[in-house]
Amino acid sequence: ARVRRQGIAWNDSESTRGAGAVAAPIFGAGGQIAPALSCVYPLAVATQAQRVTIAREVKRIAAEISVAMGAGYPAAAKPGER
Repeated sequence: ARVRRQGIAWNDSESTRGAGAVAAPIFGAGGQIAPALSCVYPLAVATQAQRVTIAREVKRIAAEISVAMGAGYPAAAKPGER
């Protein structure tokens, strides 16, 4: 529910120890989720502020790609803070 509400998914060492990631959906022309855009970063290096910036940019770029694919970006998934 939180991922749907925020429009972004976080991974903090769940897949690979020491690696964090953030992902946002890309929507197709019919409003369906097509691919997703993600960014992986080292948890030991990226500060919390940098992680928020990374998330904001991932969401912004995913929204731009969605629009280019003919879809709007759902209001509930607009870029925001973690």
